[in-house]
Amino acid sequence: RRYRGPILRRPLYIFNSSSKGTQSMSFCNTLCAYYPDTLELSSFSSVQEVGIGLFLGLAILQIITSGGVSSLYRKVDRLNDAVKANQLNGLRADFRRIKNQMVTLEQRLQSFGFTLFSVVFALVAIAVGTLAATTLISTREATCWMGLLLLGYNLLLPVLMFAGVTLYVRKLSSGVRNEIETFERSVIKQLTGTN
Repeated sequence: RRYRGPILRRPLYIFNSSSKGTQSMSFCNTLCAYYPDTLELSSFSSVQEVGIGLFLGLAILQIITSGGVSSLYRKVDRLNDAVKANQLNGLRADFRRIKNQMVTLEQRLQSFGFTLFSVVFALVAIAVGTLAATTLISTREATCWMGLLLLGYNLLLPVLMFAGVTLYVRKLSSGVRNEIETFERSVIKQLTGTN
């Protein structure tokens, strides 16, 4: 019988050391396969204007966060008025603890807001500078990599930052919110018990 060599039940794949590093490149090359060849930089002007608006929206998010902290202060003050009016002396220590936590939360949010404003200012400056540059050379052909970079910076990056900032602020304030809800239940329980 003629020897036909070893039987391979699975196909043999040989990977070099740079195979993992080229996966992202192949993904971008796949996107570029659907990229139009006739686009100019002027075609991305509206995308850049939307990106500038989204980056400015991040600064507005800071104002909304400050408003949320103010509403928590008002809620705690109303609960404290109920504690004083009904002489629920056993809950005053809880109120002072929550008040201190509120002050700490406000300080951390202010520090985070200042950092966020600095980052947003830098991102807006880059976006405006890029818009000015692409306006001056608007008739130049926009390659696939240019288009992906402009789309990612002006659309994807602001959305990711919105999601990240929202999750961070929610995580930062979740402990204080839980304490306030527990304090509110205690006040209601004491009031219904005395009545």
